[in-house]
Amino acid sequence: MTEEPSISGTPGQPGDIAGYQLQSVLGEGGMGIVYLAERPQGGLCALKVLSGKLGPDPSFAARFKREAAYAEALDHPHILELYDAGETTEGTLYFAMQYVPGADLGVLLARDGVLDVALALSIMGQVGDALDSAHATGLIHRDVKPGNILVAQDHAAGPYAFLTDFGLSKNPSEDSIELTKQGQLVGTTAYTAPEEILAQPRDHRVDIYSLGCVLYEALTGEPPFVRDRELDVMYAHIGDPRPNVSDRRPDLPPAIDVIIAKAMAISPADRYSSCADFIAAARAALPAPAVSAAGILGAGDPADPADHGSAPATAASTLRGQDPAPSPAFPEVLRLVVRAGAANGRELVVADELELGRVTTLGGAIAGDLEISRRHARIRRVAGDTFVVQDESSANGTFVNGDRIEGPHPLRPGDELRIGSTVFVVAPEPAPPSRVAMRLEFDAETGELSVAIEHGPTARIVRDGDGWRMEIQ
Repeated sequence: MTEEPSISGTPGQPGDIAGYQLQSVLGEGGMGIVYLAERPQGGLCALKVLSGKLGPDPSFAARFKREAAYAEALDHPHILELYDAGETTEGTLYFAMQYVPGADLGVLLARDGVLDVALALSIMGQVGDALDSAHATGLIHRDVKPGNILVAQDHAAGPYAFLTDFGLSKNPSEDSIELTKQGQLVGTTAYTAPEEILAQPRDHRVDIYSLGCVLYEALTGEPPFVRDRELDVMYAHIGDPRPNVSDRRPDLPPAIDVIIAKAMAISPADRYSSCADFIAAARAALPAPAVSAAGILGAGDPADPADHGSAPATAASTLRGQDPAPSPAFPEVLRLVVRAGAANGRELVVADELELGRVTTLGGAIAGDLEISRRHARIRRVAGDTFVVQDESSANGTFVNGDRIEGPHPLRPGDELRIGSTVFVVAPEPAPPSRVAMRLEFDAETGELSVAIEHGPTARIVRDGDGWRMEIQ
């Protein structure tokens, strides 16, 4: 049996796995242990290692490898990015993923109680979008629960959720190996769809059912069915009436009860066809103010409104030299000129906020630069015409004037910003056009026009035969 890695030691000893320096344990699940580790090239990551306690059963290794393959195939801003996967010379399987400081939704609910409506809908919407993206590839998550929803602790866009742990996922159209034994229940009982319990044919709607359970818990503080025995919870999923949120939260309209009951319908045919439809219906039933993360996620300084309550505003940024776009809504903007890289010579204008990444930046012009993470860095306005750049837990770091930044870093004219091989230079704002005072005098009798320029010459336009001439005085 493979020994569990230690988090102590020196390089080459158990504290070092494939060049990754283990720092602490982030969590432990059924498949493995997740460590906070430093990557060989620098920067932190979450390193998942297959647990040696699972024994020699080859299905565990196959599922672990499959999880890494799914993570690599999924490209979505609310799914953690896979950096690396492999096997050590001793036979230890591992994969390294994007590290995001924060707590899972289960921890937040236990610590702070129920979420306000706006925050609950924001988190569910982000997770639902990630699920729909996975479903579009044929992938079913099969273990959607609060513990698998990571909420970033300090994110420039406010509450930012990541769907994690694809260890139980399945793509029915592509997976040729069945890793679940007959009669074996997949998922977590409190959020498991009836067809999983009854071993009936299933599709992506098992995830919609689970998301309905999670929204219920986010609004009430506990799962839909709380029973003394796990068996009774399973019976409740397949036969009991769906519980009402409004019974626990009189401040919420009964309309939300109908929405969650539809998401949690016993028959998959009676559920929403997508997470987007479910969340849209929930938003219509629960009109809510703008999301605020202050006091809930413990993120940033509440005195800085830029840290809280705003969704990514990449739509407020335009790309010059590509598609014509209207002038930004703000008079003061940040101009970035690309001086090196695939997009050399092009210019970005950031009006309010912009995420730099392999997918989003410059219309995909730098997508071929594998040194750039999908969500590499974010630039945002913090006050007036002041902008800062913050690394988004990228694989290879963000550099300003040659130094790797660790937190929000102000950007000033002339600064050099580098992500991967792309180098931006912060351009100075163009000087406002100078104003010239002029005086016009027209002599009606002679038909002459005089133009007097302050601190400059005076020009007289006089008739010359059938034409006109200008005299400078």
